[in-house]
Amino acid sequence: MGAGAGGVHGDIPGDPPGRVGESLQRDEDLQVPSRCQRRNRAYTADQDPFRDGTSRHGTATRIRHRCRDDILRMEPSRPDQLTFRRRSPAWHPLPESYGACGHEGRTMVTSWESDLATAGWAVLDHASATDVGAYLGRASAPMRLEPKDKGEALSWSLSGVYGLGAFPWHTDGAISSDPPRWLLIQAIELSDRTWTELLAPNGDILACLRKTSLRAMDPVGRVSYLPAVAPLGPGRMRLRWDPRICTPRYGLAIDEIEGQTPTARVEWQPGRLLVIDNFRVMHRRPAVHGQLKRILERTYAWER
Repeated sequence: MGAGAGGVHGDIPGDPPGRVGESLQRDEDLQVPSRCQRRNRAYTADQDPFRDGTSRHGTATRIRHRCRDDILRMEPSRPDQLTFRRRSPAWHPLPESYGACGHEGRTMVTSWESDLATAGWAVLDHASATDVGAYLGRASAPMRLEPKDKGEALSWSLSGVYGLGAFPWHTDGAISSDPPRWLLIQAIELSDRTWTELLAPNGDILACLRKTSLRAMDPVGRVSYLPAVAPLGPGRMRLRWDPRICTPRYGLAIDEIEGQTPTARVEWQPGRLLVIDNFRVMHRRPAVHGQLKRILERTYAWER
């Protein structure tokens, strides 16, 4: 993959799908047309919602334009946000620009969703992890992450096993019966250059993972056996991998995965948000030194 803009190394193709939306201007702020002229359809993106016209009684009124259902009406509610509404009444503020993903100047609010669906990850600068998580599904409360020595961290955690050393490739919640679909990581405070690496298995590696069985052990010592890749329907899968708690019984060895070249590397900047499809993409942290301030916040999101 080629290097993207803004310190993100990877090429994420994709064309954003259409969304149904409505104008941000409320109906009560405009002259309301007669009942027979109302249409529960989206406005065009480049026209005022109403035009001059005549009612069936011959009186002057304002007639609402109509457009295709896949046209989205967007207007900035703040300089750094776009707001849109789908058929549900909820409003979701999302960032206006996605230059960090290698799409400089794109302003369709669905571009990051296309990146996430196509590549399995997306980067948004100065977006709210809470808003994006709530948009994706059921979101957890954010958790603060920072480097710790083995003695300072919980013995079961990655820091408790690897300390300040490099983490292995892994997915989050690998032994959970309900692992999170999406992982959202946001940089809060940084004192030096640092990054997170991503691996989207494909080709022969993915074929071998489909034949790999894992022996998983939970914190209280209970053992279960899980497939590294479970099919979830046409074109969908759930990937599990964490050598700290899941060891392969047969199939791919841990070293074979650890030797894989990263698909992409996301360099952290304050405010940058990385969204990962936890069912398709592994991630890892490089080794860090004790003086590095690397404070991130992690949020999980599950499908509704």
